[in-house]
Amino acid sequence: MGRLSEHRYSSYWYLGQPKLRPAFLDLNTALEEAGGLTDTPAGRRSYDSITYNLLPLIDPLASTEDYGMRTRWVG
Repeated sequence: MGRLSEHRYSSYWYLGQPKLRPAFLDLNTALEEAGGLTDTPAGRRSYDSITYNLLPLIDPLASTEDYGMRTRWVG
């Protein structure tokens, strides 16, 4: 199914698509709380790496291959 960042109908998708974000979507808080990251290419890559590496802690049964693309993660 792919990485969560590839799922078009997720706010996570907009993390990598800053020019396409709706005006109301501000990801600065999520980035800041993830370790003082900024909304720059380097900050977004770091955030993606952090969430990818935390996946086994969040859901021990999840594989990093489907990276959150299971039905219950899609709201």
